[in-house]
Amino acid sequence: MINYHYHDDNQPNTDMTTIKAIRPDILIDNTPHGFWGEINGFVGCNPNEYTPLGIEVYSYISGGWEGTHHQGGADTSDLTVNLSRIQGIKNDGATGVFLDEVSGFPGQNAKQYISEIYNKCQQLNLKLILNPGVQSFDPWLLTQCDYVLTDEHYTGTRPPTASELPFLNRVLVVAQNITNAPAAVNITLGARNHGFGFSYACTEYITIPSWIAAYEAQIAQSPVTPVITNNGGILSSSADYGNQWYHDVSGRLSGEVNKTFTPSVAGIYYAVVTLDGCESDTSNKIQVPSTSVASPGVNTVLEIYPNPAGNYFLVSIPGMKEQQVYLDIYNQTGQLVKEIGAVGQGQAIMIDDLNSGVYYVVLSDENGVLKTGKVLVSR
Repeated sequence: MINYHYHDDNQPNTDMTTIKAIRPDILIDNTPHGFWGEINGFVGCNPNEYTPLGIEVYSYISGGWEGTHHQGGADTSDLTVNLSRIQGIKNDGATGVFLDEVSGFPGQNAKQYISEIYNKCQQLNLKLILNPGVQSFDPWLLTQCDYVLTDEHYTGTRPPTASELPFLNRVLVVAQNITNAPAAVNITLGARNHGFGFSYACTEYITIPSWIAAYEAQIAQSPVTPVITNNGGILSSSADYGNQWYHDVSGRLSGEVNKTFTPSVAGIYYAVVTLDGCESDTSNKIQVPSTSVASPGVNTVLEIYPNPAGNYFLVSIPGMKEQQVYLDIYNQTGQLVKEIGAVGQGQAIMIDDLNSGVYYVVLSDENGVLKTGKVLVSR
């Protein structure tokens, strides 16, 4: 990812040549109708030079902490003016908008401001990046954007915070005051290893460093190919972050991006890991037979209550006939942590020996897995 200031694409320039050569996933720049393009006489980055190459171009505007302060005049972050700018950015051919200076925990008025920006982007089929620039933030922000920039001084060593973790593939981290390619590479690979979706390290945001080609060459490496295993009907990837699960017929399984995945239909499954825009090779493939998904003729909706649970929970399977069923509990990495054995309808399952966290409950019979459910243990 590149995040930098301003250049004029009305004429050939070295910035354009460099950007086209390295092809970042995301280019945060200033199109003619973005904030800085407007200041410079409505000239700037031309998205049509880059988007055909697969580069997403985002044009800068400022939220000014949702209109409460202004870096360049009263209309810098005025909502009405920014909504007009967004229309201009659409006309420029950009992929989306970069909204700078956003509150990490916006109040009611600030939320209204952000929502109007996001709604305008959605109306125009534009994406939106919000920049609160903080590692702890209101998760509501992720309902109002496509990406969030959480750290402008990332060092490459910090793991994701509790706020970032649920949205890692949508989190951007950047660093500046980096003076050489090896240091920048260490930061970016550190971000990648910790699962952040996009990262960039540079000398300063407003220029492309002279060593950008060496930096890009060293970070253009694929993640380690994941290895997947089947643990009691729950598939688990060796990769902690960046997983995407696939089915041989259905293809990409939308939303299935966690370390573990519970198949609902028979077939062949595999995973691919994408970190910082780089994709791994396909994992090994595992065939899940129909007997591992559901026994024929059984209405198997596994209900767990209470959920969250404290020291115990009950299981209910509407439509279950008199038959011998067994219950096992797995943690989020797919490891068996508790083998209950035979259970009956409505039986209390004691879990007072389990630590707080999320667990998978697997119910099976002599033919294989009947159904799986998820329970949150909280005390």
